[in-house]
Amino acid sequence: TSLRPHVAARSLPRIFGFPGGFLYERGGSNPGLAAVIHSRRLFWRRLEIPLLLSLACGDAAHWGEIAERASHLEEIAGLELEMNEDSDVKAGVNAVRARNDLPLILKLTLERADEQAKQGIAAGADALTVGQGPRGICTLDGRRWEGRLGGPAVKPLTLRTLARVRESFPEIPLIAAGGVYSAADVEDYIEEGASAVQVE
Repeated sequence: TSLRPHVAARSLPRIFGFPGGFLYERGGSNPGLAAVIHSRRLFWRRLEIPLLLSLACGDAAHWGEIAERASHLEEIAGLELEMNEDSDVKAGVNAVRARNDLPLILKLTLERADEQAKQGIAAGADALTVGQGPRGICTLDGRRWEGRLGGPAVKPLTLRTLARVRESFPEIPLIAAGGVYSAADVEDYIEEGASAVQVE
């Protein structure tokens, strides 16, 4: 894959492909939770399956506000909080727990997975997703781009982190994410201790 940016839509991430994976930059406009609910709720109802709402926010107060709005959605069966490297895990979990009693999953960064797992479990998280790909940098036409690493190159990193978190916290359910391209990838994650696998 050539190292060229691909933008599928304004609100979707830019993707920079390279052999073995890609960097993605979230960027773009965010329609907000109200717009997502308005445009997707009927579709959610037709699915007739439990849905998890994944939340990516800048601070605990915002997580709390979104969690309260989500508490009124009968279609949502649980929440996933996407951590950044500098996220205040305890504050985020506490803010959500104060306004929503749905099952709560933390999506950990690979760089800080151990620390975030410890803080999240202590604060009351029900499960962990391992994980958010590490950040990387590429240069295109003289311009420096930064984003998270995705694709097959992430799998060995996720497997290593998954094994480490499983050893430290054997009682917590783990969801593996990243680098899933085949049934064999899923099997590898399950063998390493994942209870489920997230395909993005």
